[in-house]
Amino acid sequence: MKRYLIALLSLMIVTLISSCGGDKKDTKFDNDLDKKVANKGEALLRDETDIGEMVNYSDVAENKSKSIDRSFENAPPLIPHTVKGMMVITKEHNLCLKCHMPDKAKAEGATPMSPTHFTDYRPQIVEKDGVYEVKAKENEIVSASTDKKVNMAQYNCNQCHVPQAKTTVKIKNTFKPVFRNSRNKNSSNLKDNISEGVK
Repeated sequence: MKRYLIALLSLMIVTLISSCGGDKKDTKFDNDLDKKVANKGEALLRDETDIGEMVNYSDVAENKSKSIDRSFENAPPLIPHTVKGMMVITKEHNLCLKCHMPDKAKAEGATPMSPTHFTDYRPQIVEKDGVYEVKAKENEIVSASTDKKVNMAQYNCNQCHVPQAKTTVKIKNTFKPVFRNSRNKNSSNLKDNISEGVK
């Protein structure tokens, strides 16, 4: 009985020492990745932001805005006007189409949607005896017109087009876009060049 009590007391002392950080091992982290993240600063482990000011997006009305040069040739145009009340975009509810459909854009003073938005670039899939295959040759660009209806693979405008924020960036942008044609700063020729780089 005496040996049993001594063994129990010894076990309790060892447990107490190890739980008090006797071996200086950090038991807070599950793995090396957690340690690396923690070393970047405690802020990364909190559900808070360190942004000093909230981002303010443009509040210019649609009919008063001026287009912004594209970031590079055939880049999706940036949204220069307010988007308040226009989000969330769904297949059934898309206020962008009110002004940007090609037949309405000129009258609205808006940038018309690119012809690529009315084209389906997905190859046809055929099934034969339970096996599905693509009905296109390797590296072949396949396209089909969607008859003046927006291709529903591209209905979500703000997946590519984003509003511009009024903010100060402390890192200087040294990127200089090269446009093969000066008109491409504000328009797209992607429909004509969609197969560039395809061998």
